[in-house]
Amino acid sequence: TARSAKTLLFLEDDRDLQTLVCTFLREKGYQVTPARSAAEAREVLQSKPVDAAIVDGLLPGMTGADFIRELRKTKPDLPVLFASAFWKDLKSHELLTRQLGVARVVHKPYRPEELAVWLEQLFAVAQPPPPPQEALEEDAPEPVDDFAASLALLSADYGAKLPERLATLQALLGKGRHGDAAAMEEAYSVVHKLHGTAGSYGFRDVSITAGALEDVLRPVKTGGTLDWARVDAVFRALEDRVTLPVLTPELEPEEAVVAAMG
Repeated sequence: TARSAKTLLFLEDDRDLQTLVCTFLREKGYQVTPARSAAEAREVLQSKPVDAAIVDGLLPGMTGADFIRELRKTKPDLPVLFASAFWKDLKSHELLTRQLGVARVVHKPYRPEELAVWLEQLFAVAQPPPPPQEALEEDAPEPVDDFAASLALLSADYGAKLPERLATLQALLGKGRHGDAAAMEEAYSVVHKLHGTAGSYGFRDVSITAGALEDVLRPVKTGGTLDWARVDAVFRALEDRVTLPVLTPELEPEEAVVAAMG
C-alpha cells in the first residue's frame, strides 16, 4: 500500500512508550525509527528521509517545542505530531500550530490506536482512492490474533514492573525530603513518564493519579516549596492504584484522586 512506504521518526525518551507505539505502528505498515534524545533524532534526520515526526513535549535537556523550532530551519514542511501531557491551553496550542507548524497536538496519555488514526488523517490527502469492496474482501487477510496477544503481553509486562517503579520513586522522594535535589529531579522524571505512559498501556487510573502527583511535584521544576503532606497523600493514592489485587483499568479513577487530594 501507499502507506507502507511512510517513514516516521518517533522522538520519545520513555522506552516503554517507545516499545508499545513502535510495535503498534509497524504492524500498521509504517516504518518507525525511534530516537530517545534530540541528538539521536538529528542523526536519524541526517541519515534518512522521513515522512513525518512524532515529538514528545519533554526531552532530555530540551523541550519538544525547542526541538521543533530547530527542525523548522532545515525541514520547514515536515508534518509533526506533538505529544505532551501539558500544552492544553489555547496560547500554547497556537504557538505550536501557528508558529511551529505542528499538524496535531496529541494529549498524553494517548492510546496507540489514536496515534494511528491521526497519522491516517495526516497522510489521507496523498492516499489513492480505496479499492472496491469486492477486491478488499478477496485480499483481506485473517485478523492477526498474535498481534493482539503481543500487545496484551507488553501491557501485562508494564503492569508487572509498576510496583518496582513505585519502590524506586518512594526511595527518591525519601532522599529528596532530606535535601537531595538530584533525587527530586529524578523523582519528577519518573512521575512524568508514569503519567504519560501508563494510560497508553491501559492503566488509566495509574496515569491520572501520577498526573496529580506530577502537579504536586511541579515546584521541583519552578523552584517553589513542596507541600510534603500533599506529596505523601497523592503518593499513597498512587500506591493504592498500583497495589490493587488485579492491575487493570478502573472505572472513574478521578474520584479516588480527588478524595486523596482532599
